[in-house]
Amino acid sequence: MTKSERKMIQIEKATKASHEAKLVKLADKISNNGGLLSEVPKGWTSERVRGYFLWSQAVCSNLKGTN
Repeated sequence: MTKSERKMIQIEKATKASHEAKLVKLADKISNNGGLLSEVPKGWTSERVRGYFLWSQAVCSNLKGTN
């Protein structure tokens, strides 16, 4: 399975996850995105960072109502 396929599956599975799993996923995305804002990993281009943010947004959009 390609990385792209795995990422699409994460987007799809987010809607079906338990409330607890959604909380963990949301906390993970908040942490990862915050980390990217403060320090970009070595070797990451601005395009890759932007791609991560867009993918993360797609995952989080399927976590609506989780708080």
